[in-house]
Amino acid sequence: MKRRYSESTRRALSNHRNLNKITQEDLFPLPRADDTVEQLHGSKCFTKLDFKLGYFQMPISERNKSKTAFVTDEGLHEFNRLFPGMLYSSPTFQRIMYASFKNQIRKCVLDDIILYSKTTEDHIKHLKEI
Repeated sequence: MKRRYSESTRRALSNHRNLNKITQEDLFPLPRADDTVEQLHGSKCFTKLDFKLGYFQMPISERNKSKTAFVTDEGLHEFNRLFPGMLYSSPTFQRIMYASFKNQIRKCVLDDIILYSKTTEDHIKHLKEI
């Protein structure tokens, strides 16, 4: 099934409940909202950066693509990229974001980066690091 976002944009939808039932859960921790808010306390400058379609930027390994297979009236398809709704999508994406940006950023929450600083000067420095 495809969901229409606009006249020119459609996104595939797929039900992965059966795959999720047999998938080993990834226990990489996701950020807690209360911890995130607490870390922002005392800051004066904030920037939120969003990775547009962030999950779709992460490739799926060749050996796992067949596990994402689904059928439409146009044939058999497999995902090449991480897809929201798969059991491991959020923890995997969080792990990649953390590993990629842990030295440059203040906080990663899935496909969002939150920069926060006590001064404008520090904030400009943090933005340049990204």
